[in-house]
Amino acid sequence: MKYIASSLPLILGLTLCSCGSQLSSRQNTSYRSDMSIDEMRLELADVKHDLKSTQVELNLLDERFKKQASSASSPVKSSSEASAGNVQVASLERRIADLEKLIERTNADLRNLSSHTNQALAKLNTLEQEVTSHEKRLDEVVKLKSTLTSISHAIGQSPSSAPIGSNKTYKVKAGDSLEKIARNHKTSIASLKNLNNLKNDKIVVGQELRIPDEAP
Repeated sequence: MKYIASSLPLILGLTLCSCGSQLSSRQNTSYRSDMSIDEMRLELADVKHDLKSTQVELNLLDERFKKQASSASSPVKSSSEASAGNVQVASLERRIADLEKLIERTNADLRNLSSHTNQALAKLNTLEQEVTSHEKRLDEVVKLKSTLTSISHAIGQSPSSAPIGSNKTYKVKAGDSLEKIARNHKTSIASLKNLNNLKNDKIVVGQELRIPDEAP
């Protein structure tokens, strides 16, 4: 019992140092905070176990003191043993009080760590929502850009349906046809018909046809 009692301050010191180092190094992420809380709870359980063991030791010592006081053969011996027992009892009571204070501090550290963990999780959820919102907006921008690109390509590649303006004219001669006139002027029959509002391929000698400036 004396060895256990003399080792209690060392155990408490190591436990307190371990608690402090873990509290200061594991508050960065929610995962590490959860691990720190679990470890703190285990250490708190160990401290409580030590407290119960010390209390049991105190009870045993108290019973022993009472037996020795009742069976003492001389007043001097009884007084000496009683004094030594009182000193041991007082020492154990101080250690119990220290253990109770350590438990209170550990509980307070656990509450603070739990509060920090909840705050970190709330901030993490907020950031995840913001990232999701930005990703949705980015997807919309990409889709819009793709749509605009497709429209631009379609506009650039599609032939114009409006009539092509022209300042050149050609008077139909004998033996001419729309195919011959289009070939000679490097254009198409459709462009000639569209520009001159022709319903069919029929043309007559002397008829003036407007010629497109550019080939389609």
